[in-house]
Amino acid sequence: MIPRLTQLSRKNKKRRNGMAILRVTISVALSVALFAVVLLSSRSGVAKADDTEAIRIRAKLNAIPATEKVSLTNDEWGKILSRGQFHVLREAGTELPFLNEYANNHQKGIYVCAACGIELFSSETKFDSGTGWPSFYAPIAEGKVTVSTDNSAGMTRDEVTCARCGSHLGHVFNDGPAPTHLRYCMNSAALKLKKTTEQ
Repeated sequence: MIPRLTQLSRKNKKRRNGMAILRVTISVALSVALFAVVLLSSRSGVAKADDTEAIRIRAKLNAIPATEKVSLTNDEWGKILSRGQFHVLREAGTELPFLNEYANNHQKGIYVCAACGIELFSSETKFDSGTGWPSFYAPIAEGKVTVSTDNSAGMTRDEVTCARCGSHLGHVFNDGPAPTHLRYCMNSAALKLKKTTEQ
């Protein structure tokens, strides 16, 4: 009789422990779910505010004539550019080679600045440099880009920026094809392709 009571006691103890673990698991799951709901609702409120601000900034940007310089704060740029675009365009970052949108793109069109929209390069001057970044032997027209000395990353290079908004585009090297023998090595994140109807 005593062994049987001991077995029942052990079973009841296991059952109680199992129920306690289940209650704790359910409690934690509910807490996590509640936290997620609060977090998402607060983020959606921020997103709505950011969307309204982004619309205002884009309207301000679009109202500036294409012939005039663009001067936005980095806070304003941050609201209308993706994180990757902001890193390249406003922080002079460099995207990974080969794993970017335009390195192996052969569609016809005009490449514009991803920040301000000014025309920068034509697909007619794009060539395969084998570097993993979209490369051009010339800008679409004179005065569209600015070239200055860049001494970052322990080397001296010629940095290319948008002449209209000052955003970082990439670098230019003197190992390109004829007729210029230049290679404008650009970041895809700094560009947007406006495709032409003829392919």
